[in-house]
Amino acid sequence: MPGFDIEKPTLLFHGSCFDGIASAAYLLSFFRTVHERVECLEPVYYSVRGDWLDSSLPRVTYIVDFLFHPEAQGWWDHHSTAFLTDESKTLYETSSNPKWVWNPSSLSCAIVIRDNLRTETGYDGSHLADLVRWATVIDSAQYENPEQAVLAREPALAIASTLPGATPGFQRDLVYALRDEPVDRVVRRADVRERYNRYRDLELKGRERLAEVARIRDGIVLFDVDVNGVIVNRYAPFLLFPDASFSLGVSRGKQRVGLLVMRNPWKDVPHPDLGELCSHLGGGGHRRVGAIVFEAGREQELAGAVAALTSALAGQHHGSQVQSV
Repeated sequence: MPGFDIEKPTLLFHGSCFDGIASAAYLLSFFRTVHERVECLEPVYYSVRGDWLDSSLPRVTYIVDFLFHPEAQGWWDHHSTAFLTDESKTLYETSSNPKWVWNPSSLSCAIVIRDNLRTETGYDGSHLADLVRWATVIDSAQYENPEQAVLAREPALAIASTLPGATPGFQRDLVYALRDEPVDRVVRRADVRERYNRYRDLELKGRERLAEVARIRDGIVLFDVDVNGVIVNRYAPFLLFPDASFSLGVSRGKQRVGLLVMRNPWKDVPHPDLGELCSHLGGGGHRRVGAIVFEAGREQELAGAVAALTSALAGQHHGSQVQSV
């Protein structure tokens, strides 16, 4: 957990996600109109999940697009796995705090915040409509096709591609920039262009590496790939195997190993709640996508999670063929 100054009003946001960035920008824009003071803007990540409820927050803390915390004065989210314990969910359900707002049916957290502020305060954030629209497209995977998702040529998608692995300072700067400027201007910032050009180079290398190891079985793209020195876009499996129904992949970094399970956004197939499945294995997510992060070396736990998810997806796609690229 980051070290917080308990006396400073703080806004916490999911830093590696465009919806988290956009949600923080939207809330800050509203705060400026009502002279609400936020002195500390901090990204948070799901690697803190294990210690989250044991951590103490500053006296005035707002949280967007992240896990529920009972000490937050304001909290807005849409993840079905937002509550780490039954007690936390019960506390939310029995609370009268109007600034605790959860809508798991919403396609993005930015929409949750926009609609809540519009209803409760009359705030007109129409100047941020494009930001909310793209946050929703990205978070609900409403891309036209896999090429749009992977190549990330539109300004908002280019910005989103720069977020994973970025420094907290970079993510923080983007929140302020998107609060004050339109998306198509922010994308022209030198630091954004530099990271985007890097993304394009590393994503191509990652796609080539993924093509070497990815296989499809029973409609599931399966892969175990070393991501050191490359970027493997979460939608790349469907660019390689457009007829697949799901992807289930292991991405190995130097210190952590990520496990991601996804439904193909361009196929309408029945499936269990993937985020809920992952929450029982130490992760989380949405109905259509779930993720778990393991410390390097926890191979037995990783193998167990892969087996459990594979079993849960079995039979959701007709056919039993095994293919490579």
